[in-house]
This record gives sequence, structure tokens and C-alpha cells, in this order.
Amino acid sequence: MKSIPQVFLRDKQPVRFLLVLLLLLVMYRSYAQPSFFNPFLTAENAWGIEKENYLLPIVALERMNLDTLNDRQKDFFKSALYTFTAFVDYQRTLEIVDGRIKEKGGGLGEPDMADASTHLTDFVPYDAVPFLLEQADSFHVILLNEAHHVSYHRVFMGSLLAGLYQKGFTVLALEALQDTAFQTKGYPVYESGFYTRDPLFAEALRYAHGLGYHVVGYDHLADCEEREGEAFFCENLRDSMQAVNIIRAMQANGGGKVFVYAGHSHIKELPSGGHKRLGYYLRELMGQDVLSIDATTMLEHTEAALEEPLYRTLTARYDFSTPMILRQGSTIWSHTPAVDVTVFHPRITLTNGRPDFHSFNRMKKSYPLQQFADMGGFLIQAFYVHESVDHRIPADQTLLQTGDERLYLLPGKYDLVVRDKAGNTLKTKKIRI
Repeated sequence: MKSIPQVFLRDKQPVRFLLVLLLLLVMYRSYAQPSFFNPFLTAENAWGIEKENYLLPIVALERMNLDTLNDRQKDFFKSALYTFTAFVDYQRTLEIVDGRIKEKGGGLGEPDMADASTHLTDFVPYDAVPFLLEQADSFHVILLNEAHHVSYHRVFMGSLLAGLYQKGFTVLALEALQDTAFQTKGYPVYESGFYTRDPLFAEALRYAHGLGYHVVGYDHLADCEEREGEAFFCENLRDSMQAVNIIRAMQANGGGKVFVYAGHSHIKELPSGGHKRLGYYLRELMGQDVLSIDATTMLEHTEAALEEPLYRTLTARYDFSTPMILRQGSTIWSHTPAVDVTVFHPRITLTNGRPDFHSFNRMKKSYPLQQFADMGGFLIQAFYVHESVDHRIPADQTLLQTGDERLYLLPGKYDLVVRDKAGNTLKTKKIRI
């Protein structure tokens, strides 16, 4: 393993949770005119009043007056709206995200079946999980990415945890975690991070801790000023420090193998126009190859025209219900040379009005909710009774649209909370599964 350059070791500024929100704002700073228009802060401030109430940030956003906003501000608002709805409503989130893509003139056009089919001439679909576990024997570091608004990416991550742990991967390193006390508690709380407030993300972390993983955060969110003549200086600094933090975690845990769960393009191993990402720095600093897995490209959208042509072709030709990869002997297809493997996700199916992925790889049991629809319930949440009250992340939650929806819960004791559309608490009760 290569030594860590001393320039990296000098920066010891601690990561703070609030910088996550700041990062979101910086991403969209060009939209926020006038300067007082910050829908992310509006939503976050509302949520902070009652941290277990996931409707409050959405209600606060929906009450904002959009009549005087220009198009860029409206787009900024939609970015905030889908960010917060992602915690409670998969379908609405997808509709908002795809709506923005269409408004910007995005989309991939009509399917070019002949072109897409050429990739399938010699490649065949193969179940992704057993293949990736087979490949794990050859690596000390595996990187998997997520789209932050897609909850089921955390379910796919969870499907790899047990198998990787059995193969010596004892460290789970997360971009989204900013909680140094997680390992002691064994569960995340509201303050543990922003995206870790997603119930499925929280369940994946609880599961990892139960398996025996040492769960760590690795992001580097210190303030940075761009340097003239050095393109991507701050982006490169962030990713290089992420790599340093991961290597430190590996060294602190006896050199154990590391499963890295990152956002979007951070897993890329090849630089682009001077932009170097986490995957590149890990490979360079360690002096060995890593396995990079993209799970964010080949997935469903609300309209076929917004999907990758190859994804449309594959899902039309094959009926698969688990994530797949394309394989030709020992050769694996990826959509870019910057990653090793591209995962194809199945189309999402609904059972009793909810996406099947909420069963967390079929580990959970369903709990019917019709009784709460009759009293005007809208958001139903289940919290573990032993976790930190007023700061808890739900084990599961759902909006009641038809009354047929069900919660998905592991065996245990829960506090059930029923809220109306404004977020008011209608009923609480204790249940056992």
C-alpha cells in the first residue's frame, strides 16, 4: 500500500452534519436568487421542530408561494421537494425527478432496438449478487454507488452485506454517515446524517452492525476555496481526503477489507478532464485495483423515453426480478471504462400499493393498516421502542393512499404513530411483530 501524502494528513477538521445541507445548497447556488430563497433550509428548519415527523418538511415546502419565482428558482424548489419526498414516497419522487429531466429537454429518445441489441449478442444476463460475491475474493476494496433519491439502492447494498462479511469485508464505509457514535449505538438517529434518515438506509445500517461490520463515515466536507489555474481543486481535495479517511479506517481495523458505499460518480476509477474521484484516489494510494460497481444508470423511469435504450431492451427481452449484470464468460459489461460493472435493476412491482423493495430482500413481515385509514390516517410510522425517542429513524413508514398498504417490519417491538396529512399525530400504539 502506498504511503499517504503528508499534505493530506495535515487536514484534521472534523466533519459536521450541517455541512451536508450546506453542500446541497452549494450544488444549487446559481438558482437561489434572491438570496433569501432557500427551500432546503425551509424544509430542514421545519423538520427540526419534530425530528420524527417526516411530513413536516414536505408540508413546509408545499406551503411556499411559487407564483413570484423565476424558472431557475422553481427548479431549485423541485430539487428540494424530491429530496425530501424521497424519504416517504418513491413514486412521487420519481415523477418529480423525471419531470425535471423532461423540462430540461432530457431523455434518451425512442429506443434504438438494433443498436441496443448488439450488446446482447454475446452477453447474457446474470444474477448480480452471486457474481459480485464471487468477484470479491480478488479485491480488498469494493465500491458501490447510489442515487441519493432512490431508496431501493440501499436495499441492493443490503443484499451484499452478509456475503461480503463472510469473505472478510469487515468495514462498511459510508459517504452519508456523520455519526462517530454509531458503532456504540448500533443504529442511526436524525443527527447521524441526512440521507441516513431514509428508513431503508437506516435498516441497512442496523443490519450491517448486527452482522459485525465496523461502520464508519468517510466524507470530507471542510470549507474549500478554489485555486486559480487548478481545475476541480475542491472536488479533487474532497475525493482525495475521502480516500485517505477510508484507508485510515482500514488500518484502524487491522487492515480488513472495506465495502465503500458512495454517491453517484465518486466510484469512478479514471479521471476526466482533470477531475479525479474517490475510486481513482483509492487505487492510486493503495497501489492495487479496486472493484467499482455502478448501480445508478440502468434503472426504471416513469417513461420509457427517459430510460437507457439498453435497459429498455433488456427488460423487454428478459423477465427478471433481481438485479442483473451482463456477462460473456469472464468479461463483464459496463457502460463506461471508468467503472468495472454496471448493474441492471428490475422494474419495480407493487404489492398492496407499495414497492416490493420495502420488504428488504424479503426479510420483513407485512403489517396491515386498513384500521388506520378509517380514522383519517395518512402517514403511518413504526419506530423501534429501544431507540432514542424524538430522534429515531423509522423501521418503516408509508403513506396511506388506498388503505391496502402495509408496513414491512422485522420481528420486534415497535411504537406505531399515525399522522394526518398536516403531520398531526392522531394515534400512537405499541405493537409486536
